[in-house]
Amino acid sequence: MDADEQFVDLSFLYEISDNDEVYIYDVLKLFLESSQTGVSDLVKASETDDYQLIAKKAHFLKSSANIVKIKDMHTLLVQIEQKAKENIGLENADKSEIQSWLKTMVGNFNAALPFIIAEKERMATTIK
Repeated sequence: MDADEQFVDLSFLYEISDNDEVYIYDVLKLFLESSQTGVSDLVKASETDDYQLIAKKAHFLKSSANIVKIKDMHTLLVQIEQKAKENIGLENADKSEIQSWLKTMVGNFNAALPFIIAEKERMATTIK
């Protein structure tokens, strides 16, 4: 197992697709398009005090994090969403946990990207 693979688990994707390479390619392509934007949007939201928006952005990413599993991503998104919901309406709410979890999640996400991109490209060459 190389360094990137320890951050990614695609076993569920392969299972639900019944190893259909076209399906896997399509899911990985969609995941890359939506999750990169979603992570960027969550980072931007976390720089504000709009906890409703932070919770919404974290929630958006959770479903895809259940299919393309990146180390701790789903768990961290659940924590971020929950903490953001707890902070809604609080004055001077502490964002340090959210920022710490987000930093870990983004690091893991970025470490996983090369493997996911390579897997998508590998699928592209087999379905042509």
